[in-house]
Amino acid sequence: TLPERRARAFGLFGALMGIAAAAGPLIGGELAHRLGWRATFAFLLLPLAVSAWLARGIPQVAAPSRADELPGVLRELASSRAFVGGSLVVALQNCAMYAVLFQMPLLLGVLRGESEAAVGRTLLALTAAMVIGSWLGGHVSERLGPRATVVIACGVSVAGLAWLRDVASIRTALDAVPGLALLGLGVGLTT
Repeated sequence: TLPERRARAFGLFGALMGIAAAAGPLIGGELAHRLGWRATFAFLLLPLAVSAWLARGIPQVAAPSRADELPGVLRELASSRAFVGGSLVVALQNCAMYAVLFQMPLLLGVLRGESEAAVGRTLLALTAAMVIGSWLGGHVSERLGPRATVVIACGVSVAGLAWLRDVASIRTALDAVPGLALLGLGVGLTT
């Protein structure tokens, strides 16, 4: 890929990852609603089996124990403030996103009485916005640069979390959609 198209390529990759992530809550919600929650775990056996089968061809390599034993590219990345900072932003955003993905089904399903299928469809707001944000992030980064894109993304993510922080105001699944969409858009912009 040409250097000027790299951001767009990463955006496309992030969008594909978001589409894959969107399928999880949607399929899981439908499976739990129709066949019970145990069916979601049975469904996971298929991708785990495929992953294990594919991993059998990967050669084992001894991991370096010290930073000075890292290959050149990894050593350069580990010493880059931009790379380390960007990685930290992505890690923190993912921690927030996965906390929401864990808590939202409990809030909506257990406390608000929404069906598993409704919860899965509601979580689609986060993952669909993540897909859009990933695609959009490549374009924004090409125009404004990566630093400005990350600052915007963090602001959008924080706005989504601020929306979701008032749990008492989330009475139905639809009440959570704007916050989930903002969080997903922010996470997507950084991928």
